[in-house]
Amino acid sequence: MNSNENDKADNIIIDKVANEELMEVFPLFVQLCPTAKESVFKEHCEKAEKFDKYNLYKATLNKNNRRLCVGLIGYVFNEYLCAGRTMYIDILVVDKNYRKKGIGKQLMDFAVFKLHQDKNARFLRWTTRNDLTEAVSFYRNQITAPAGYYYRINNPNFTAPLICARPQKT
Repeated sequence: MNSNENDKADNIIIDKVANEELMEVFPLFVQLCPTAKESVFKEHCEKAEKFDKYNLYKATLNKNNRRLCVGLIGYVFNEYLCAGRTMYIDILVVDKNYRKKGIGKQLMDFAVFKLHQDKNARFLRWTTRNDLTEAVSFYRNQITAPAGYYYRINNPNFTAPLICARPQKT
């Protein structure tokens, strides 16, 4: 997949991913989560869609008279006791062959637009892992500085399959 001057963000269309398109966007999702399994990805997406809570959008580019998926953004709105209604970006990935062309920024701008459409939401939040240096750099160049720290404790009793398990250190 070679990219060229026509592969810029101004040629991008952002559309909601339909259930029948889930497997079409899965290869791009794997760039974010290399350990992802198709069946678990599809199951989680269908479960979220059933409850109408998850929003998954694709950024497509016209390439050789067909639409090529070059980016994904997924978000959910949550209610927090202290923060109120908050938009949380769960997935943001741009195809490795199309990075540094403004597509990630356009996806972030899309998220901000969706935030502004929701009159009850106060914040837009997202996280990334420290070891994803390209992502950390991208977010630092976006609309805000880090607002805090994110911590987690893994539940040793959790047995359900994960979409995006972090590779284990050996």
